[in-house]
Amino acid sequence: MTLYHGSKDIVEYPEIRKARFNKDFYFGFYCTNIEKQAERWATRYGEKGYINRYEYTENTELKILRFEKMTEEWLDFIISCRSGQAHQYDMAKKNNNNLFFTCSLIEYIGRNRKQHRREITDYLGRENIKRIYDYADVFHCEPIQKVAAEFMEQCNIPEGKFDNVSMCRYTVPDYWDIGEVYERLIEDIYDDAEIEKGIWDIYHSWIDAHISDYNTDFYYQPRDYIAACYKAGEIL
Repeated sequence: MTLYHGSKDIVEYPEIRKARFNKDFYFGFYCTNIEKQAERWATRYGEKGYINRYEYTENTELKILRFEKMTEEWLDFIISCRSGQAHQYDMAKKNNNNLFFTCSLIEYIGRNRKQHRREITDYLGRENIKRIYDYADVFHCEPIQKVAAEFMEQCNIPEGKFDNVSMCRYTVPDYWDIGEVYERLIEDIYDDAEIEKGIWDIYHSWIDAHISDYNTDFYYQPRDYIAACYKAGEIL
């Protein structure tokens, strides 16, 4: 597995240094499998930076905590670490939470304003979507309701008539769950360098209406099947 670490320095030999306590996963050497994210870290102070690259082989003897998505457990763990409480794990791992948060925020706003999700992306615009994706690691520190309210006001998103939540005859999936469906589809179709394009394309494609139809089980299907349908241009 290739991992990246963005820094103002070249770090040939990673090491854990005890410094400030307020880190997401306490003391540690922070890496990402997304090169673009490491680039943002490297230049976050507006200065010249370096993207350090490492090849990592998982050690089964390590005690690893994995977070597949943003959950209450994930948030509680981060709050605990930022308050300076130590934990028992050697490593903590999370997925592309920037994309997951972006898609979940679009879903949340769509439900709140009763708009088709492609219309939400139109109101937000490419620039704001890029901003949300680039700084999701900052936005997710706030309640999603607060972040959504700020963008709804800023972008003047009106209330529409598309209420797929009320139309649902079964258990309504959580907005985080639907955000994950979009996240996985975008990841399966687009390379890391094309994620922002993928967000725009997927939400403006024919598949958006099918994912938003909670009276079918399409959104609940395996990610490979949904990706195959998208590539074929139809429900298989």
